[in-house]
Amino acid sequence: MRPDDREFWNEFYRRSFIANPSPFAEFCQEHYLSQPRRIVEFGSGSGRDLHFFYENGHDITGFDTCAEAVAHVGCEWPDIDYRVGDFSQLGPLTGIEAVYSRWTMHAVDETSEQRAMSWASRTLADGGLMMIEARTINDHLYGVGKKVGKNAFYTDHYRRFIDPDGMAHSLRKLGFRALYQVESDGFSVYNGDNPVLLRIVAEKSHAVW
Repeated sequence: MRPDDREFWNEFYRRSFIANPSPFAEFCQEHYLSQPRRIVEFGSGSGRDLHFFYENGHDITGFDTCAEAVAHVGCEWPDIDYRVGDFSQLGPLTGIEAVYSRWTMHAVDETSEQRAMSWASRTLADGGLMMIEARTINDHLYGVGKKVGKNAFYTDHYRRFIDPDGMAHSLRKLGFRALYQVESDGFSVYNGDNPVLLRIVAEKSHAVW
């Protein structure tokens, strides 16, 4: 997360708390996480998906730079491992079997994205999963606000819209192969907003895909 966005998200989580899991979390649980796994979540926000995976028997750790969100989740669900931290700057962790990132890759710059995905590649053994959902360059908000970088715009907060082909290429270079890759709207309709999102689930493998 950009430093100038931290107060935006702290205020957002002060005002809103969503307990129900996201559609992407439910999708991943149903199709890829039927057995308990050791999961790291990048940018857990309100903790809705963190809590959902915990309730489904997973050993999960979440990271977010928003202290407000982490504190709130600590009060609501004190048994969950949720830490204040930048997911693009994580140190070594052992035994991680899956990395989950919903709506966080489009909230950080490309350098942070590459650091985070490189960490996942180093941390996951073969068979480990990388699960990502993010707004794409074909989303209706693309181009709205002040342009602040490649595919990046600033309104009341920062968004960097993901090029699906570019992300797939980056994952291949890092030793992942796609198990599922779809770009579509209809994945996460909320309050009249129907974003165009990339969903990608990739498995750590040194094979070329």
